[in-house]
Amino acid sequence: MRADIERLGFFAEKEIIDRVVTNLAKEKIAAEEKYRVGKLLVSEDEKPGAWINLTIGEIDDFIRHRMNKYNDPKYAARHMFHDDLIQYIIWREKHEKQEERSRKS
Repeated sequence: MRADIERLGFFAEKEIIDRVVTNLAKEKIAAEEKYRVGKLLVSEDEKPGAWINLTIGEIDDFIRHRMNKYNDPKYAARHMFHDDLIQYIIWREKHEKQEERSRKS
């Protein structure tokens, strides 16, 4: 974990890096100076432990909610998102919304 904390480049002093590593061994989040560093686990199911856990379902719900909430600006700017998956999600949300409106009419 030390190499990962050093790679972030937030902390120059060895003592601070040592404190962050020590704190993260027991805690989900370590706060030093103006930064908060945490451990994040992404999993299919909830896994309790000394980390912040997000499930794939929670991540998908969050992305879908954001795409629905900001659909028009995201759709208009979809070419700015270089990842194919994100472009697809933007497209999918736009078309699902249109289909839903068509069914209601």
